[in-house]
Amino acid sequence: MFPALSEVVRAVNRGHARGEASFNIKVRSILCTLVGLNQALDVLNLSQMFQNDGVVGIDMASPADSSEHSECH
Repeated sequence: MFPALSEVVRAVNRGHARGEASFNIKVRSILCTLVGLNQALDVLNLSQMFQNDGVVGIDMASPADSSEHSECH
């Protein structure tokens, strides 16, 4: 896994914590990656690593030019 990715999630969580305290709200993250990228598995692992620390899901999107979904465009 890329250590920099976990640092990004930690930084986002710190920002969420400040916002929650300032505005009396609850904030959670959904991690996003593109299907087919080498980082997709790392992002999936990150979502598991932070599942009890602010991450509630993962979005694995297809590229906009994916022929697999061309009928949707």
